Amino acid sequence: MPDPWRPVDPLGEALHFLRMSGVFYSRSEFIAPWALALPPFKDCMMSHVVTVGQCWLEVEGADAHLLRPGDLALVPHGAGHRLVSEAGVPVEGMSV
Repeated sequence: MPDPWRPVDPLGEALHFLRMSGVFYSRSEFIAPWALALPPFKDCMMSHVVTVGQCWLEVEGADAHLLRPGDLALVPHGAGHRLVSEAGVPVEGMSV
């Protein structure tokens, strides 16, 4: 019998097979300059979608990536990372 919950789009299908056991959602709006630090979360995959503006994704040991409207970033293995309005903006009282 076909899975009635199986999505028809490629991204939805890929996420369906990950068998996620929980979800945390946060919709955020920031005004530059801003920085958000996310600590490591063991056995988690984090995702970020940019709908307006742009930001930088910084993961330790990797090059920073510029994210623009429509971009989806997946951060696997629970890696701690930062989202910032501009490279080098310090996190001041905005940690999760």
